[in-house]
Amino acid sequence: MKHARLLSALFVLLFIAGLAPSTARAQTTAVPPPAHVAWIVENDTVTIGWAASTAPDATYVLEAGSAPGRADLVSYDTQSAATRFATGIVAPGTYYLRVRARTAAGLSAPTPDAVVVIAPPCPHAPPPPVAVGSEVSGDVVTLSWQPHAACSTTAYVIEAGSEPGLNNIGVFDTGRPVTSVDVAAASATYFVRVRARNAFGVSAPSPEAVVVVGGSSPRPAPTPVPPPAPTPPPGTTPAPEPAPPQPTPAPKPAPPPVPAPPPAETPTVDGETFRVLTWNIHHGRTRSGSYEPEAQAKFIASQNPHVVLLQEVQTWDEDQPARYKALLEQHTGVQWRAQWAPVNGRKGTEGNLVLTRLPVVASSATQLHATGDHDAMYSNRSVAHATVRVGGVPVHVFSTHLDWYNRAHRTAQLLDMMEWTGKFGSRRIVGGDFNSWWGEYWIVTMMGDYHDTWLDVTGSKQDGYTVNGAVRFDYLFRSKDSRDTITPQRVIVPATSLSDHNPVIADYVVSP
Repeated sequence: MKHARLLSALFVLLFIAGLAPSTARAQTTAVPPPAHVAWIVENDTVTIGWAASTAPDATYVLEAGSAPGRADLVSYDTQSAATRFATGIVAPGTYYLRVRARTAAGLSAPTPDAVVVIAPPCPHAPPPPVAVGSEVSGDVVTLSWQPHAACSTTAYVIEAGSEPGLNNIGVFDTGRPVTSVDVAAASATYFVRVRARNAFGVSAPSPEAVVVVGGSSPRPAPTPVPPPAPTPPPGTTPAPEPAPPQPTPAPKPAPPPVPAPPPAETPTVDGETFRVLTWNIHHGRTRSGSYEPEAQAKFIASQNPHVVLLQEVQTWDEDQPARYKALLEQHTGVQWRAQWAPVNGRKGTEGNLVLTRLPVVASSATQLHATGDHDAMYSNRSVAHATVRVGGVPVHVFSTHLDWYNRAHRTAQLLDMMEWTGKFGSRRIVGGDFNSWWGEYWIVTMMGDYHDTWLDVTGSKQDGYTVNGAVRFDYLFRSKDSRDTITPQRVIVPATSLSDHNPVIADYVVSP
């Protein structure tokens, strides 16, 4: 086991290298601070990320201390506008990390401390986590726990029961030393404990946490949604996420279409109008689990989009990227271009897809790796890209999908995606399933570079729910540098049972 596996290697290494604390760090000004510091550790690499300051031309100062609010280890001026930093290993200990923004006007206040415990290895089973907490939003529970400082772990085991001390509802091994997970759960009361695991064994349980979902029922529902499957160990082949292939039944009629906008070729007083649809198609399966790509394609065509951004498109049942392209051509009578982005190199995999009937200038794809295992299904994601012409104006469109239960993976994927898409210049639209509510770290981070189309049009952070009628997971973002040239006119979230997500559809006017 490697000696140091967590954060703040950056600060210790910089301190050892002789970088003195900045003399300006106490001179705080009205410069808006960054927010939501997050970190991940994979092998010997620590990556720190944060939401950008709203101040123009901001760079960032990283601080770490041996106690809350202190910067006695180091204060390092990155002299860079990048919102992440990667470094190597660090000795065991507890570190308090924060970030400040710097502009010509001075230095901002710090972010709240991020507390990182780096435990030493030990030749025996680890002690249990010292505390378990939870946050409930709708039917999703975020469980978090504080690791014990005495001994490092390789993973954690979560147990949930219908009574104190029981694990009759589920047992879930995280597979990695993450300290939080997001779990879907039915309305009920759950009794949850966490155990630490390393190569020598599994710890005793943590103190028990009582988690109430959907009210104060003293017993869980008869069939609660189980925790997500863990990441398979290295060297094993992960099982595909969706249900096994099933015979394809006759398609059901598509629901009535929402009113369509004018065709993209019809000019408006301000420019050219075009419609974008983003949708997680659930591997071609309806909410009830039946396999109906034909009905999904009919529904898409009925909305009259010019650009379609699809997530959870797969190749283990059939070649879905080619199938959806052919179905849209069949139902619209026009030619479509497709750009497919698989999450890994396996023959049977899933990924994201861009489909468009507009002229395509360029197209590409990239993969987002949260770990060193690039063949894994769960820790890898992707981005599909196409540059289309709207009335002669190039617009870059992207389809992506972030991990849904491992927050560390989601953070790494988001930061990689933002860095890659940012290289394409102005007039960017990013759509997809971000597996994050409005106001969470990942959406706040996106809002540093992008505008949320739903908020632009409706003026509200609420509604527009794409999952279970109460959660926003799917978004259409437009880059801030396109504010004056891409203007959203309309946004809708039509309800449909053809997937476990509802699509998000928006009309934009593009000006030169």
